[in-house]
Amino acid sequence: MSKEKIILTVDKFKIDLINTETKKAVDQLNQLITEAEKTCKTTFDKEQRDNIRDQGLTFIRDYFKPYKFPDADEEFNLRAIGIDLKPLIQSAGSYHPIWRNYPIEQNKEGVFELAGEPEQIKRCYVYAETEAQIKAHKEAVKISTSINNAVDAGLIPKDAIHKLMRFGFLTVDKTQKRATPNLENIVRIK
Repeated sequence: MSKEKIILTVDKFKIDLINTETKKAVDQLNQLITEAEKTCKTTFDKEQRDNIRDQGLTFIRDYFKPYKFPDADEEFNLRAIGIDLKPLIQSAGSYHPIWRNYPIEQNKEGVFELAGEPEQIKRCYVYAETEAQIKAHKEAVKISTSINNAVDAGLIPKDAIHKLMRFGFLTVDKTQKRATPNLENIVRIK
């Protein structure tokens, strides 16, 4: 197959959903870090913030070990040093760590942000996979350009363009006045 990559379809709706979820994930992770620092009465370093990102509350619980009173339970030991994890546990329990699904890293200021395009977005693009699809796409572009030039020149009435769309690899745009390749049909060509 040719090394040429032709995008046949793009799921823009799904890309928008992924972008929205990614922003929400980054916001939730940064909120968790802020709440954890407040609750634990400390400022975590880069490595510790990464550990919170990767391990969540497990890291925060382990942060205070070993306990001063090994025979007592966690709650007693934390109270003995003035720490109450209950509000943090409740807050963290209100959202799922969806940030683990995305390439989220810290910037220089220690704030988490998206670091590259998520794999989920890359899967929203469908490329031509066969020589037949590439050829059909090229021909559809040529034919639709010719039809649109004829419409622009007044040789074909704009309201009659849909009558020319009997070809499986051509269609009309949303205005019903311009020819365009039918990418949904081209992707089905084997």
